[in-house]
Amino acid sequence: MNEFKFRFVNVLFFFLLLGSSYWAFQKMNPHFHYTADDVVSGYDNVPSNGDKKDDIDNNSDQQQVKEERIEDKSQADTSNEEAGGKSDESKKEQTTKTLDENHRLLLTKLQGLIDDKIYMKKGSHGTRVGTVQKFLNLYFEKQIAVDNEYGPNTMYRVRQFQQKENLSPDGFAGPETYKKMIQLIKEGKV
Repeated sequence: MNEFKFRFVNVLFFFLLLGSSYWAFQKMNPHFHYTADDVVSGYDNVPSNGDKKDDIDNNSDQQQVKEERIEDKSQADTSNEEAGGKSDESKKEQTTKTLDENHRLLLTKLQGLIDDKIYMKKGSHGTRVGTVQKFLNLYFEKQIAVDNEYGPNTMYRVRQFQQKENLSPDGFAGPETYKKMIQLIKEGKV
């Protein structure tokens, strides 16, 4: 009787293993070519020392942009008081200058995604996903939280972007999608 139980448990374990393997292969996208380099670089989940430096550089760049905005705003307010109220033009010029700086930073980060051959799919996370989310916020003119997680909302928005821009609407972010994003920024459409 014990031998029967032992064999039954082994057969059950084998079928569970086989079933979970089948399920895992079914979840893979057949239109996406998985290679060892893509999987490792696409997840961006284990930061190397270089990634930490990029995050530090990113934070210092953002801090610098914030400080410049505050400085420019105080200068605009001072000149506004002296000039007698030309605040609308000053505000428009300041907004344009800030957007240009933000666009340049976004262009650099998107080009980095192309250079590093980064592919993103549901489940990817990290600051690189945040870069795509920032672009999508500009593109759709609707602010969604930048949570650095490539979840269902990000995948849906990428698919919408791809459909509108005549790309293959698979919901995966890769070099072709990044190139289109860069093109739109350079053309001033975003």
